[in-house]
Amino acid sequence: MRQLIPAFAVALVLPLAACGGSGESGGCTNTRLETSPATVADVTAPLELQARLTEAGGKPIGGVAVTLEVTFTDEHGAAHGTKGEATTGADGVATLARPGGLAAAGLSGWKPVNVIASYEPLGRGPVPAYCWAHSAAAPLTCGGAVCGPLP
Repeated sequence: MRQLIPAFAVALVLPLAACGGSGESGGCTNTRLETSPATVADVTAPLELQARLTEAGGKPIGGVAVTLEVTFTDEHGAAHGTKGEATTGADGVATLARPGGLAAAGLSGWKPVNVIASYEPLGRGPVPAYCWAHSAAAPLTCGGAVCGPLP
């Protein structure tokens, strides 16, 4: 039984270590994700969300799916989000259009708060393998101010 515990512990650590490297000898390439602040005239105006994914050194990563999310809160502090995926272009930028604006993406009475971008490769994407990026958040404003509750 004692021999199984160290082997099991190593088996748990290896998958985590395999994608934590610097891109050398089988590890994954570190990534960096940034998202742009979003501003709309009002909650019904078309909305465009953007994020940029690069290697840690700044080289853009194209052809991968990035998740873009708008988060909302209610008067009690509860939160929910509306997510969508967009593929990065050669410049590393992913753009998600929401033609119906925030009002079409959220719940009536909830306030839009921010934009969150995330990248989780989950075995997809081009070679070399890319590491997960830390999520990035940016403010979301309506008419240059904090957004009010959705109609």
